[in-house]
Amino acid sequence: MEQQYFVNVLQILDVATERGAWKGAEIEAIALVRKQTMEQIKSLAEDSQEEAQVESITKKIGEK
Repeated sequence: MEQQYFVNVLQILDVATERGAWKGAEIEAIALVRKQTMEQIKSLAEDSQEEAQVESITKKIGEK
């Protein structure tokens, strides 16, 4: 759920940019927010992959 929130924020930023919602002086700040949002999405994706791997290993160990 948290990851979906950040994906939605990213989509809002991209749509607003495409529609010309930002003034020139604001673009740098928007780019920074977009970069931080992308980093958060990547971090959450990595964490969820690690959790899936741990669950998989745990299940295999439990089967023995």
